[in-house]
Amino acid sequence: MRKLMKQNSKLPILAILLVTLGSALFFLIAAAFFSYQNMTSQAMAPYVSIVNNNLGAKTKLLHIKSSLQDFLVEPSAANLQKTQIRTRIMRASIENDLRSHATIELHSDYGDFAQLDAMTQGLHQLTSRVAALKEVTSAEAVMPSLISEIDALYDRWNTYTSEVILQVEHNQSDFLLTREQFYHQQHWYYLAILFVSILIIALVFKLYIDQVRLTRFTQQQSLDMQEAKRAAEASAETKSKFLANISHEVRTPLNAIIGLSDTDHYLNASEQIREYIDLIHRSGKHLLALMNDILDISKIDSGKLTLEQVEFSLKDIVDDTRVLFHERTQTPGVESFIITPQDCDMIFYGDPLRLFQIISNLCSNAIKFTHEGQIKVAFTVQNRGPNSVLQICVSDTGIGISEAQLQKVFDEFVQADDSTTRKYGGTGLGLAICQKLTNLMQGTLRIESELNRGTHVTLSLTLPLLHAPHFEPKPPCPSDILVHNDGSEYYSTIQHDVNRLALLADHTESYFVYYHHNQRLIANILPTLYEEAGGRKLLVITDIEQQQNLESSAKVEYLSKPYVSYRMYELLLGKPTPSLATITMPHKTYLDLQVLLVEDVHINQLVATHFLARLGIVPDMANNGEEALARMRKQAYDLVLMDIQMPVMDGLQAMKVIQAEQLAKGAMIIAVTANVFEEDEKKYRQAGFDDILAKPFNVDALQSVIETHCLTNKVKSRTV
Repeated sequence: MRKLMKQNSKLPILAILLVTLGSALFFLIAAAFFSYQNMTSQAMAPYVSIVNNNLGAKTKLLHIKSSLQDFLVEPSAANLQKTQIRTRIMRASIENDLRSHATIELHSDYGDFAQLDAMTQGLHQLTSRVAALKEVTSAEAVMPSLISEIDALYDRWNTYTSEVILQVEHNQSDFLLTREQFYHQQHWYYLAILFVSILIIALVFKLYIDQVRLTRFTQQQSLDMQEAKRAAEASAETKSKFLANISHEVRTPLNAIIGLSDTDHYLNASEQIREYIDLIHRSGKHLLALMNDILDISKIDSGKLTLEQVEFSLKDIVDDTRVLFHERTQTPGVESFIITPQDCDMIFYGDPLRLFQIISNLCSNAIKFTHEGQIKVAFTVQNRGPNSVLQICVSDTGIGISEAQLQKVFDEFVQADDSTTRKYGGTGLGLAICQKLTNLMQGTLRIESELNRGTHVTLSLTLPLLHAPHFEPKPPCPSDILVHNDGSEYYSTIQHDVNRLALLADHTESYFVYYHHNQRLIANILPTLYEEAGGRKLLVITDIEQQQNLESSAKVEYLSKPYVSYRMYELLLGKPTPSLATITMPHKTYLDLQVLLVEDVHINQLVATHFLARLGIVPDMANNGEEALARMRKQAYDLVLMDIQMPVMDGLQAMKVIQAEQLAKGAMIIAVTANVFEEDEKKYRQAGFDDILAKPFNVDALQSVIETHCLTNKVKSRTV
């Protein structure tokens, strides 16, 4: 393997060498081709044309001379005419030879075309004089001089052609030498081409052999990886089962710890006892949250977490965030603000549970790491329609994070540094879960922070907006709505909201808004506030604990912290605003509801029985599936709460018998289980269970199941 890796490391070098040799081969072939083209463009010396032009012209001159001499031997008018005809024919033939394209090109290259042209003109003039003769006597007198001129022209032509032939012979010698050199050069070209071709073939063969080896190695690696993948999947499945078992074993005692440590059970106990019990209850919920975080990370990493797609209200998310801030213990002096759109009653389509899980983690971090200043959660909606962007910004003035630490805050089980873990605790899963859930929702999560200056986290999700209330803002009435200005940053936040909300001009009353952010009792400063309000109705934003000791008055209205934009907007317009108490579900009693509790663990029986008793229900009890079947054969029930893992007969086996014998006529059967994996829930629903109640549960979750499945006409309920 190491040898193959070493060979693979040479592949780039071999590839470069192959390209270089290919380029060299191309240039060699091109050079050979162009040299061949250059050689073929050099024609052999035109001996035939030279001989034809030379001998033909000379012979025809002699024919003209002979014709003139024949006339002198036997002068007569007939011979004169005959001589003129022959002279004209010879002249035309000579001129045709000497003025052809081949002759002109030949003499331009090897002779003197001007001299040739002069001789041609002389011949033309001489023959023209012969043609001009009319009488025999005058012809006899002129003929000797004409013959002399022809002799002179012949000698001149003979000398000229001899020089041309000499030049052609010299050029022929050069051509033969060049051709010999060309053949010698071509041999070297062919040898070089052959050598480079052999090198290329050898290199290609080398690459082919390496590729074959690499392919075999890759195939073997693929087989090894598939085997490793199967082993990893088996290991992951084992880990998943182990985690499920651990989760089940932890949730079972947690069900008792959280259920039996509810402070509502200990209203008559001393303050110290209630404080201890509350500490146990919070510790149990913290451990449950830790288990849920670990399970969520496991589900996401294994691809088993699926998002729910349902309609949900932005107002509900805001209210849940408000309750979150109320439930979490904040450092004194830290103020919380929730900024919302004016028209908060928007209906989106998505997964509200996972969305709030992200918000909860971000807000929990802000609460944990902020000791002074403020925490602000801002909800904004952009591009309203099918592709609306819901943006949630959580900013604080806490300890912040350095730029170097920002690079690892989204890693699992990692916090900014070890000192953070020692001082504040935590597992380092919160932001990792937020990032993974955001990716599942195809959104973005951006964090900006500066050490000791605070943190700003922005969550952006693209969600379909199904409904938004029609809202037409009118000009604000600043004279009717005044905000108490104490110079703090809280004033600017509320004043900005008043301006942004564009309050309707026809609201019913004038208000003076006061945000209480100090330790003084509201009761002690109310007279001063009444005076400062100047006849306006007083709106006080304060802690719910401060409101409990105040008498109701028509002059003042209260909003509970944390501050929420839409709640102040609704109050100023005379709309009812729910208090924190009305957000939670009121407990009811269900007097005629027949319930069967199937549970094998005694302590879990105590918890469930106590919760049912708070709802006015006294259940029948069964310790396993077999006992449950015996009771269901004798009596009809409205609700069956059935544990899954039990001795003798478990819940799934009991469910098969119930369906086979049709024992659940009109009854809702709920699986009560600590197995909270999605595949487990899917298996239980496929088995016939109507719903799943996850351990540990509280009385609100139990009441929600009853309200959802069992509130029929025969079930009587009354609010207490």
